[in-house]
Amino acid sequence: MSLDSPAADLYTHFSLDSRDTCRELSILLEAKQAQLGSLGFLGESDELAQVRTAQQILSSPEKRATYDQGIDQGMQPTWSTLSFLAQHGEWPAANPQPQNTTYGSYAPTYAQAGAAPSSPYGDPLQQNHFTNQPVPQAGSAEAAAQRPTGGTRFLMAVVDFFLATAAASLLTAPLAVVFNSDVLVVVTGLVMALYALGFEVLAGGSPAKLAMGYRVRDIETKQKLSVAQSAKRQWWRLINVVPGIGQVVGLIAGMVYLGTITPAKGMRGTHDEIANAEVVKKPLQ
Repeated sequence: MSLDSPAADLYTHFSLDSRDTCRELSILLEAKQAQLGSLGFLGESDELAQVRTAQQILSSPEKRATYDQGIDQGMQPTWSTLSFLAQHGEWPAANPQPQNTTYGSYAPTYAQAGAAPSSPYGDPLQQNHFTNQPVPQAGSAEAAAQRPTGGTRFLMAVVDFFLATAAASLLTAPLAVVFNSDVLVVVTGLVMALYALGFEVLAGGSPAKLAMGYRVRDIETKQKLSVAQSAKRQWWRLINVVPGIGQVVGLIAGMVYLGTITPAKGMRGTHDEIANAEVVKKPLQ
């Protein structure tokens, strides 16, 4: 589907209730992503991209308010404008104008070749050659270069899984003679959830990430994630405390998220985006 195709109302398109909270809508859209992943849709498919765009908008109170207000005013956005809103929190300018500036260049006071006799500043087109050069956007490609690839993220996740499983086994072994398997599954899930949440909030990353020189931080403040941010980012790990269905949903969601870590998205998975987080190289001390 073309990005310039008109987008249907997000609530209607994804069968959502506009009375639900942002958190409730986010969970429902997460489930839709997991469902699409289980049906074989890849990370860059149009269907998954549309769900991710809807989630980024409707899970944020500010972006959702901007979207709702625009729809109430009769706007008919395309998927391209919705993607812009999801990334920047505002609608794109209808007719963006090139910005010219006269700052930062030196204009000699003597006549230059080709200048009109009445103008001591030379050919203005030559001056614009210097003043209108595009300025690279800070923190885009440079930031992405500091983020691990999906393959590296997968390797770190595998290492953390074995470390967390080992820790859970040590703690649950004495309980095996007293409790049944369902209780042990819940306890194991709790230990693994505390492993993921605790290290990320307190240490800035899991043991595997820290050992490989990476950390998890807020993309704007550059600080460690709060408990709420980390829980939002790792909900698919926390859900493992639910016996049976929790492990299935968590596995599917993890596979879907891994597929969203691509160069086109700046090496940030959808789970990073919904928590306003990024995984980056730790600065050298």
